[in-house]
Amino acid sequence: MKKILFITLLFSSFSIFSQSYTISGQISNAENKTIYLLNSAKVEIDSTLIRNNSFTFKGKLSEPNVHYLKVKDFKSISTILLDNSHINLIADAENMRSAKISGSKLMEENSAFREGLQDYYDMLNDSFDKAMEAMNNNDSINSVKYENQNVYYSKLINDSTESYISKNPNSFISLLQLKDKIEVFPLNISKKLFENFSNELKNHTIGKDIHYRLYVFPNTVNIGNLAPEIEGFNVNNKLIKLSDFKGKYVLLDFWASWCAPCRKEIPLLKKLYKKYNQKGFEILSYSLDTKNEDLIKALKKENFQWQNVSDLKGFEGKIAKKYNITFIPRNFIISPEGKILEINKHDEELKNLLIDIFNE
Repeated sequence: MKKILFITLLFSSFSIFSQSYTISGQISNAENKTIYLLNSAKVEIDSTLIRNNSFTFKGKLSEPNVHYLKVKDFKSISTILLDNSHINLIADAENMRSAKISGSKLMEENSAFREGLQDYYDMLNDSFDKAMEAMNNNDSINSVKYENQNVYYSKLINDSTESYISKNPNSFISLLQLKDKIEVFPLNISKKLFENFSNELKNHTIGKDIHYRLYVFPNTVNIGNLAPEIEGFNVNNKLIKLSDFKGKYVLLDFWASWCAPCRKEIPLLKKLYKKYNQKGFEILSYSLDTKNEDLIKALKKENFQWQNVSDLKGFEGKIAKKYNITFIPRNFIISPEGKILEINKHDEELKNLLIDIFNE
């Protein structure tokens, strides 16, 4: 096991922030193609032609952030942590994800952090693949075995990430990691880590978003409040709304075809739907898939009896953002009046809740 590497920064990541940035590089297999620079929302902010396998972008940023590079007519995207410095990139247009990037202190720090966790991620990916294989083969024993391994390796990753953030409160990498783990860490831990950040990080766009999610959002999408409206299209291109089910108890279930725990829960949901549907119980599934073919394949295999909608934008979709979905499975139990009754009830907790609701 590689030793987890923690870099204790002696100064803020922002202290190296100069006046402008330059991104230059060499891209093979893309002569005379257009390369796009995308912001953190993957919106194009600049473009240029690749000539003699080379390109250059220049500009200024008010703060460092995640950006992306994409070559026209190619699907692969390269992720860069961009600040006002010089970055050099070497890549193949067909595999931008594996680009070699140099010159960026932020990228170097992020690489060191990721390398420290790589063994854990490798083992997690292996156990995840085996859990999916066991589930597809209806092998319940190995399915449970590898699901338990998933939990174990995930905990190792989360604990190591928490430790890194705690030891590096001035690091932009810590800010990114807290953003990703904010729903995974207990609320009190997330707040403690955030409060330890420098003012520069707290006032960053991402820092302000984290503040909203920690101190404002819990008072909006929470138990006792009205559930925000959901609109989406099902596989038949019919518009489905959460408000269509007003007057019934609704289980709003966020899932995806690639999510093994989500798929594992579907047989129970089928039983509960069959038992309580005629008594006023509905399920509305919202898929966080990004590929329609994967979603269609899963829906056919699982044979849902209830509505499923999706915008095929994954965690970046409008609805996922509205409900602050950063991990799945995640669900909300909604009253006939449209208020949130419970959040994240699964297995026996969900079964017992429905028994109480329908007085059984």
